[in-house]
Amino acid sequence: MQRTSSYPVIAKQFLESLNFAEKLDADTAKNIDKLKYAECPHFVKTEITDFGKGTGNIIDNTVDKAVGVCTINKGQLKANENLILSGLVLGHANPADTVTGPADFGYSTVKDAALEQLNALQHGTIIIEQEDRRILELPVDRFYHGAATDRSRENEGWNFDSLRLIKAATPFEVKLELPAGIDPGSSKKAFFYVGFKGWVTRL
Repeated sequence: MQRTSSYPVIAKQFLESLNFAEKLDADTAKNIDKLKYAECPHFVKTEITDFGKGTGNIIDNTVDKAVGVCTINKGQLKANENLILSGLVLGHANPADTVTGPADFGYSTVKDAALEQLNALQHGTIIIEQEDRRILELPVDRFYHGAATDRSRENEGWNFDSLRLIKAATPFEVKLELPAGIDPGSSKKAFFYVGFKGWVTRL
């Protein structure tokens, strides 16, 4: 599996191979030799209580960038900022009803009592799409491990067997697909976290 500590050689080679195949946006292709690589900082947190009837969008063109909640504005990375995706970290929480937003508490990334209560979430699917291309489609359960015995960044979530690209300056969506008709939480609010693993390019 790809590891974030391989920075930046494998990411650079991956992007250059896509440039050779003419699969990058025009600005990235023009600046390919000038780009710098940094560890990916992106994440999003969202309430999922209303997702009980199918698919809900976590990132799209209606989701604004907000400190502590979402690092991507309206479902689009900046010009020359490509996200070379090596994995994802998923988290969950069902805190007390008194919380006011998704940045008010911590998220668990392991199988625990809170995840057991969020029944539908365990059977959901995480999907990433861009330009009518499905970049990722994996069961949520794949990203969770049994205990909090190894909480290093390398081993949280799931590291992919191959890199994926979310292109710069191009709209994309992250979706959470839940079993139709199943309430994702109890009477409490339910929240979901997606952390992107990999690298971003910058000019």
